[in-house]
Parts: sequence; structure tokens; C-alpha cells
Amino acid sequence: ELFKRAIKLNPNSAWVFPKERRTDKDEPVSATAMLDIPRNLRMKIFDTYPDYKKMTNWTKHDVRRTVRTRMSNIVPRDVAESMLGHVLGGTEDSYNHNDFLEEKLLGYKKWYSILEELWGRDDNFVLFGAKQSR
Repeated sequence: ELFKRAIKLNPNSAWVFPKERRTDKDEPVSATAMLDIPRNLRMKIFDTYPDYKKMTNWTKHDVRRTVRTRMSNIVPRDVAESMLGHVLGGTEDSYNHNDFLEEKLLGYKKWYSILEELWGRDDNFVLFGAKQSR
């Protein structure tokens, strides 16, 4: 369903995810485009909400760190590490070849429900890097 929506956003392109900046050529998004998401998102926020220019810089790794921290409350450590694509390390990596598919599915479902709750509530908005006024 998400791919169908993405295709509808760019009906004249041969690519599901074309380059954002239009050129004469129809090209796919670059291999490094994901690295630009935090900066592009901050710029969009700054353009839309000029008062938020106090927002500190953040990276995709900051998002991964947040997800991993929250996963500690949802699934066991080994499952949380596997969900982020981390290897277990040490003897665990040698002896434990579990793919944790069922556990990860449960973890992702729980994480999605947490996000759904946050998206649906205005009072859960937190501006990272800015002090909230009371």
C-alpha cells in the first residue's frame, strides 16, 4: 500500500523514489539520500515554523538510539539488538542463531502502536533541543 502511494506521488517517473530535485533526466534517488533526511527535515521545519530555529541538530543515529532505548521496555535485549540489525557479539553470536522473527514482529507491532498513540495526540509533541515553557 505504501509503494502504491509513493508511485502516485510521482506518476510521470519510471522510479518509485525519483530524485527530489527535478532535472531533465528521470533518475532514481541517490544512494546517499537517506543521509540527508535529518537536515532536510530540519530545513522544512525552519521554513514552516521560524521560531523553531533553536532546534539542535540530530542524526538518524539519534533516532536509532531513541528506538533502542524504548525497545528495552518492550522486548528482551537480544531481540532489541536484532531489530536494529546489531550482532549479538561474543559467544552469543557464535552459539545463538535465532532470528527472533516472532519476537521482532511483536516488538514492531508494539512500537507501531506507541507511535500511533503519539501521532494522534497533540499533547505528546516534544520539540527536541528546545526548552518547554510551562
